[in-house]
Amino acid sequence: MMILTRENLSCFEEWFELLEKDGGFGLFNKNKGWTSMDLVAKLRSISKIKKVGHCGTLDPLANGLMIIAFGKATKRIKEFLNLTKRYSATLKFGARTASFDSEMQEEDIKKIDYLNEKIINETLREFTGKIFQKPPIYSAKSFKGKKLYKYIRNKNTIDKDAIEAIREVKKNEIVIYEITLLNYFQGYGVIDVKCSAGTYIRTLADDIGQKLGCGAYLFDLTRTEIGDYKLEQSITIEEFQKLIIDIN
Repeated sequence: MMILTRENLSCFEEWFELLEKDGGFGLFNKNKGWTSMDLVAKLRSISKIKKVGHCGTLDPLANGLMIIAFGKATKRIKEFLNLTKRYSATLKFGARTASFDSEMQEEDIKKIDYLNEKIINETLREFTGKIFQKPPIYSAKSFKGKKLYKYIRNKNTIDKDAIEAIREVKKNEIVIYEITLLNYFQGYGVIDVKCSAGTYIRTLADDIGQKLGCGAYLFDLTRTEIGDYKLEQSITIEEFQKLIIDIN
């Protein structure tokens, strides 16, 4: 079953004709601001294929690589779920947010005069290998049949101790295969992370900030790899739409 990539667009018509009968996969670049299901819905609308699904979610505030399944290929989504992931993540140091990313307001603001590349690199090394990671407070993880974020959406009834207890129960073992600081400037650091499936980069950012003693949150995120598939191989929704128009 052919996977549509930027490298085989010359075979697009052949790939598309097989979708109804056999299904197929494609590499797509999700826009920042879209949910994973937004991308799925747009591709379903453009392709007119009834069954479309993704092989792993990507946060709305992130952009980057997603593997999309069409037609009968949706039955094979599980084959892709446990592939390693690689991200380029921008962290802002000196503050935390409730969502661990830039969706919510900064809080617990601290000075970072002491921070430099050497200190950050020493801390990053502590996160290499197998670690136990709690899900973000604002996440879709389920607890007793209810999404975790739904326990705290009502700001008048937040029980932080209860939430932390739930996060502790729901923690998972993950693997950070590689984590490298690419750049640090004026409180912002760009890191490259290769990790196992199920890793929350938002939580990783918060944990790094806590370890440094100054706080940090995920300011920007791009998924660059899934297994051996790379972002450079993906196509945009606009390119896909044009390919559909050209063959009709």
